[in-house]
Amino acid sequence: MKKGIFDILQGDRGIWIIVFILGIFSLLAVYSSTGTLAYKRFEGNTQYFLLRHLVFMLLSLGVMYFVHLIRYTTILRLSKLFFYLAVPLLLYTMVGGISLNQASRWITVPLLNLSFQTSDFAKLALMMYLATLIASRQQVIDDFRKGFQRLVIPVFIVCALILPADFSTAGLLFLSAVILMYIGRVKVKYIFGLVGIGVIAISFFVLIAMVSDTESRVGTWKSRVESFVDKDEGGNFQSNQSKIAIASGGLVGKGLGHSVQRNILPNPFSDFIFAIIIEETGLVGALIIIFLYLVLFYRTAAIVKRSNRVGPALLVAGMMILMVIQAFVHMGVSVGLLPVTGQTLPFVSMGGTSMLISSIQMGIILSVSRSLQKEKKQAPQPEPEEELRDIHENDAVYEEN
Repeated sequence: MKKGIFDILQGDRGIWIIVFILGIFSLLAVYSSTGTLAYKRFEGNTQYFLLRHLVFMLLSLGVMYFVHLIRYTTILRLSKLFFYLAVPLLLYTMVGGISLNQASRWITVPLLNLSFQTSDFAKLALMMYLATLIASRQQVIDDFRKGFQRLVIPVFIVCALILPADFSTAGLLFLSAVILMYIGRVKVKYIFGLVGIGVIAISFFVLIAMVSDTESRVGTWKSRVESFVDKDEGGNFQSNQSKIAIASGGLVGKGLGHSVQRNILPNPFSDFIFAIIIEETGLVGALIIIFLYLVLFYRTAAIVKRSNRVGPALLVAGMMILMVIQAFVHMGVSVGLLPVTGQTLPFVSMGGTSMLISSIQMGIILSVSRSLQKEKKQAPQPEPEEELRDIHENDAVYEEN
């Protein structure tokens, strides 16, 4: 008996379909936004970046497929290892990473000679580890020392290591962690206290950086915020060009491959790819992209709701929060609702690290969805004793953390 495609690609079918549709948008937008650049750099070869992006996309889909086959209990066990790997990687990046615009964000992978953005891996590792910690401390979640204190330490460590080089990523990660804590039933007064401490810590860091003689990213952050606020003074060049692209797109756009702003707008293939999509496909294309991410949010929220265990529910929620917030921040920057942040559009923007990490996040979500479907088929109405035993077996995973 022949197997259908959804017998091979298990888990939520809607999520698989959304990923493939976003992939099609990505290929079209990347080809359009990089054609001129590739022509100049590679002697007329306009397809260089397209083919490179296609290879990364296929590799990422392969990773996503592999991850979705791993049982979520194994992923929960790996979260601690990932976190302990992310911290030294961030430290190494600060000292020996590749610098760009006064910020060390990348390290070079030996032998492969590929750049890897460690903050993307750290985001994934922290949210996985935080989901596991919250799940393991549900019995003492209201206790400040045994519950809350253990949760905030890894959040502060990772965000503090990312902050000097990438304020927006650190801020979005901190916000995602706060939301996950709220979903995990952490007391609201503890969360407000955490937010207050975070604001004070950031203000203290900025103050030190401004009065010191060393070069830092604070000047860049300041200029971006000032440009966003003082629109009468001309605003930010990137933001202005993005608005021009969006305004010229109209209802149905100029047509695929007919963008003008791709030759003017910095990083049109990553930080501002949403603006290029709107210029070429118009308001219709923008609404389709927004709709896809909203459906993705709905489908993942449904997985959280169906899960009868805390660990996998929080794991899916963590991955969903990271991805959806980043997507809407990217779109908000493109249309001028937010200051320039440099955040990519998940599954659409060109970038090997971003695409790979997004695929792992989605693979984790599909892993939980696959397990729920499997459990429903094998035991639609489990006996109380059996269900209790399964819960105790999963609790053993968290005790290690």
